[in-house]
Amino acid sequence: MFGQFRKFYHIPTIANWNTDYTTLQFWMTLLIGGGVLAMVSGARRLGALSFIIGAIITFAARSGYVSFLSFNGPELSAEQSLFWGFQLAVLALGIVVVGFSALKAQTSKVTLATCAAAVVIAELSGRIAFYNLWHITM
Repeated sequence: MFGQFRKFYHIPTIANWNTDYTTLQFWMTLLIGGGVLAMVSGARRLGALSFIIGAIITFAARSGYVSFLSFNGPELSAEQSLFWGFQLAVLALGIVVVGFSALKAQTSKVTLATCAAAVVIAELSGRIAFYNLWHITM
């Protein structure tokens, strides 16, 4: 499975993808998105743990990844900052909501669903930045 991922995403001709940060981002999306969706479906503690671990690792790795991108493609890196910033801001808010939800005995399904929707949108923002989708004309 890991070899297949590297085959499709670690492409030498696309310098921004040919890094272990690419693999890390995809795994963190799994932990983050899966965590909030698990919370909505009832696995609150496990989902919260998954989300918080993924979000913290994302925060810890983001500065290194942005530095890498700035070196490889400074013009694209500057344009990505809005999308990365939005993603990190929503993840920070998500950590607060998920943390409080994990500690409380009862949490509203609406709160969890809203948090999950916001986190999914944040992860999509990260994908827009990763794929540079604002450059693709429709």
